[in-house]
Amino acid sequence: MVSAFPQFIPIGLIDALEIFSGLIIFSDSRAEDKIRFLFDLFDFNEIQSISLMDLEFLLQSALIASSKIFGLGQDINDQEITQLARRNFQEGGRVTLPQLLVWASKTEEIVGFFTKF
Repeated sequence: MVSAFPQFIPIGLIDALEIFSGLIIFSDSRAEDKIRFLFDLFDFNEIQSISLMDLEFLLQSALIASSKIFGLGQDINDQEITQLARRNFQEGGRVTLPQLLVWASKTEEIVGFFTKF
């Protein structure tokens, strides 16, 4: 029997936040709009700011979703994500959407990521 669905390389389970992150990343939107949607998705308390840990989780989910969609495996370095986020934001502080947008527009890794997608 021939499947009507494309054959994907199984890379493990994907959680709901990874699914939504992937849909946002691969949507036909501007990078700024994608960042806004991701921010809203990870603003769990709906207080218009996210914790540094939530920012790291956002970055990790976006990278893992992208890796799974392209079948690249899960070679995501958590320490690099932590360092990327903590180089610019104060430990224990919160990140607002305007801060995130400015940071993302000036951070080479983030700009490069959104340029690809």
